[in-house]
Amino acid sequence: MAGKLRAVFARRVRLAVALLSVVGCATSPAEGWIRRPTHDHLLQHYPPQAARNGTGGFARIRCDVQADGRLTACEVLEESPAGAGFGEATLRLAPYFRMSREIGGQSVEGSSVEIPMTWQAG
Repeated sequence: MAGKLRAVFARRVRLAVALLSVVGCATSPAEGWIRRPTHDHLLQHYPPQAARNGTGGFARIRCDVQADGRLTACEVLEESPAGAGFGEATLRLAPYFRMSREIGGQSVEGSSVEIPMTWQAG
């Protein structure tokens, strides 16, 4: 039974990974991403209590972009339901994102990006 629940949960989280491909930012189109969190990263960072309860949620973070495309100085802008851990979980995904060093011939250094993340449990 636990394996079946994990499989259903995994399918739902996979939907969130697909949503990342359309995430935009102030300085670039979605094609600016050269690395995004994987399905396994999402499963690993799903808020434990929310996973046990089958609760989904939403968070939006903003991060600064470094010259090499890494995200730093990330902060939670929005979380729902409040205090359910989705903001913190989304922050923990930030190291798995990487932007192209240049977009349209311009450096990404010093720009910022907002990342909305919808979390769905099965």
